[in-house]
Amino acid sequence: MTLAAGTRLGPYEVVARLGAGGMGEVYEAEDQELREQIALKTIRLRHSQDLSMIDRLRKEVQLGRRIGHPNVCRLFDVFRVSLPPAPDQPAVECAIVTMQLLRGSTLSDRIRREGGMSPNEALPFAQQIAAGLRDQHRRTLV
Repeated sequence: MTLAAGTRLGPYEVVARLGAGGMGEVYEAEDQELREQIALKTIRLRHSQDLSMIDRLRKEVQLGRRIGHPNVCRLFDVFRVSLPPAPDQPAVECAIVTMQLLRGSTLSDRIRREGGMSPNEALPFAQQIAAGLRDQHRRTLV
């Protein structure tokens, strides 16, 4: 389920597709009410229909709202929305998670572009990840 630029999901308008992962696709979107750019993650339909998955996402967002560390992406909201139907198809309901939009390349992009890293090259990345996890542990979020 790929969303076209200009698609409206509640107050959010899709600007561009950023990527995809195991749970769904991620888009840059503009909050039309607040005029801010956010990341919007559509949760794959099979997961969106699983009520236990939706409960888990709600808990994740509740915890994510308490995070204020620069190495951890902030989560804002989770909701369900009816997606515009494809021709000759019924509308489907999809779960959406909104989060902080972080610009820049990913670690995966860097590894694809430049190959594997030496331990000295990887150390700053590992330290940043550990700092984010340490903060979450201190807050008893993990």
